[in-house]
Amino acid sequence: MGGHQIIVAAPLAAQTDACGSDNHRSLLRRNTSPTHRTTIPHTDYAMKNKETPLKNLANFFQIPPKKLGAMIFNTPLFYETLVIPKRRGGLRSLSVPTHPLRQVQSLIYKKILKKFAAHEVAHAYSKRKSILTNANKHVGAQYMLKMDIKNFFGSIKQRAIVNKFKKIKEYFDKQLKVDPTADLPQLCDIDCEYLAKLCTLDEVLPQGAITSPHLSNLIFFELDEAIYSYCRIKSVTYSRYSDDMIFSSSKGEAQEIEGVISELLKIYGFTPNEHKTLRLNPNQTKYVTGLAIENGAVRLMKKRRREIRSEFHKFLSNSHNSKDTKIKKETILGKLNFWSYIEPNCKFPRDAITKMKNLH
Repeated sequence: MGGHQIIVAAPLAAQTDACGSDNHRSLLRRNTSPTHRTTIPHTDYAMKNKETPLKNLANFFQIPPKKLGAMIFNTPLFYETLVIPKRRGGLRSLSVPTHPLRQVQSLIYKKILKKFAAHEVAHAYSKRKSILTNANKHVGAQYMLKMDIKNFFGSIKQRAIVNKFKKIKEYFDKQLKVDPTADLPQLCDIDCEYLAKLCTLDEVLPQGAITSPHLSNLIFFELDEAIYSYCRIKSVTYSRYSDDMIFSSSKGEAQEIEGVISELLKIYGFTPNEHKTLRLNPNQTKYVTGLAIENGAVRLMKKRRREIRSEFHKFLSNSHNSKDTKIKKETILGKLNFWSYIEPNCKFPRDAITKMKNLH
């Protein structure tokens, strides 16, 4: 009996800045071990009956009920494990859906989840938001508290997702009463159970599924609102980037709320990672989601700026001798564009991009 098949890859960041090589990837077939199969109920979901409980969702996804049932009740068979190195050492495992489930999750996201926005304090997985908008929220702050949530995706349970889909169902029902022609699915309670199963693995939110990022923000919405409301009373600015929570203030209030935030997290089923908690004072450089806040502005970290400068000058000196000139050029251009995005008023990346584009 085989275990889960593993795919080893370069860091996700490396796929955009080419810090790693595609040679680190190896695609292996998905696991079909009986030990990971969920037994299908004896009734076979009444598949032989035209009025199957899966018929409503199957029509919505435009796939046969039997195929949908396989994905709902044998979910582990539709995932592969992707192992990637973390930026700061160690490995991270991602559970990536294979093609059939990926298609269904994509429809769930586009037709259902995408209709609901994350809270304004959430900057990850949100349109027009990024690590830059997250850092910008804290420019000018004197004091900062940084907290991390332990096992963020794994802390979001299937039951919470079922409840979220039921709330979505209630909203859709109200909208359909007002406008029966609205492009919204008409869901029933059992559909909410099935949708949650299609979005979870081993009864938790898997890191790697298409639906997981947005669902995590929707599940966290109520807690984001509770923390945001409390912080407003305390004159503290709050933002969150996935499992990274940032609190800042002009005085020391940001560092006085840690106990309350920890309790709120626990009430909602999350655990603060105390080893990653940081308290920053006025005389310390503030780092937020990998960016530095210096002299009232967000900048790329000094080490990163130095590395990109070095790569740029080396490329200019050796560009004619390299067999991979085109790949290296695109890699460095990507890094320079990112630098220019973070620091639009910085002259060096703008000039370097112009030089790179003029090279033949």
